[in-house]
Parts: sequence; structure tokens; C-alpha cells
Amino acid sequence: MTRIVTRGLKEEKDGIQGFIAYPERAEKGPGLLLIHQHSGLTGYLKTAAYNFAQLGYTTVVPNLYHMLGYPAETHIDKGTEIQNKTPDPDFVRVIDRGWRYCLSRNDVDGSRIGVVGYCMGGRLGIHFVAATPAARAKAVCKAPSSRTPLIMAAFSAR
Repeated sequence: MTRIVTRGLKEEKDGIQGFIAYPERAEKGPGLLLIHQHSGLTGYLKTAAYNFAQLGYTTVVPNLYHMLGYPAETHIDKGTEIQNKTPDPDFVRVIDRGWRYCLSRNDVDGSRIGVVGYCMGGRLGIHFVAATPAARAKAVCKAPSSRTPLIMAAFSAR
């Protein structure tokens, strides 16, 4: 069985704040950028990252709120407030930092990176993938927001 490595990502060491789970391997494999929901980087997302790593994906979960200047151990009580006052282009900018971190890893094949977003992360992921032609796959998970139908229509027309 392949060993799965998990650890927190720190801006000082890694260039981004967040979490990573990956299978130990000698060759390059697929990568996955996992975008958190409005409650932030929770234990649930860390478990999801671990599960994706078991499937062979190096999974990076950037802590968007921390990277936007809202450092905290948890954002469960502040996520909605941060989301409401932060323009989507600011989120896309920090998601791109997570994307570039994933691309920079020696264990990731840059032509095989996908994006998965949960709830708010799904909506923001659509914006990110629309702005990032190199993103090979996108999945939206959980209930979309009221703004999603307009975004999906624009994304489908691309």
C-alpha cells in the first residue's frame, strides 16, 4: 500500500498557507487543487484531501482566507463575512497561487492537474478555471450559490 503524507503548508516555507496530502511516489502523477467552502479549511477538507491522495492525486488545499489577510486557526464563524466583502477576482488571485504551488511540485505532472471546489469553492473554481486554460478538469461539489447559473452559462459558452 502506498504511504500518504499529509502536512500543513506555511507561507514562510511553502509560499502558500494551506494543507497538502500526497502519495509517496518516485514518478510524477496527477495533481488536484481543492478549493474550500465558505467555512474555510476544515478537518473535513483535510480528510477529503487524504482520500484524493489515496486515489493517487497530490492534493493541495490553499487556505484562501489566510492568504487574503485573515489569518486564523479556523474561519467557521467568519467565512461568510469574508466571502461577502471580498471580490471574486481577489479569490481567483490567491487560488492561482495554490495552482502555481501545485505546478511547481516535483511529484506532479503539470499537464494532469484538476480543480475541485466545494460550495463557495465550486463557484470560485469556475471563475478560476475560466481564467486558466491549463486547468484540465473541474468539478463542482455541493450546493451552488444563487449566482452559479449565470457563471455556469458563461463557463459553458467558453
